[in-house]
Amino acid sequence: MFELGDKLQWEKSRLSRQVMRMAARGLVERRECLDDRRGAFVDLTPAGLEAIEAAAPEHVKLIRQVLFDAFTPEEVASLTKLYQGVLERLAAPAEAAEEDGSAA
Repeated sequence: MFELGDKLQWEKSRLSRQVMRMAARGLVERRECLDDRRGAFVDLTPAGLEAIEAAAPEHVKLIRQVLFDAFTPEEVASLTKLYQGVLERLAAPAEAAEEDGSAA
């Protein structure tokens, strides 16, 4: 749960409420962390995976219509290059933390 909240940059209470709502719908299951009783894991259920798979085609279609259909192939290539640099910079702190042992 901590890592999920960190990646989403959500407050603990917001994440807990969302996970409870998703668990009530059968999309995820919350599992205790045996190593740290304060922690918990969130597992995607088969129903949760089905929901993602069902939503994906419409999501991709919408993103394509709203964003990519407005750009030329050259502009898409430029965006790809720009965002690759952003992704590399986002990954760099996590990689550095793993290398020096400060990642938990």
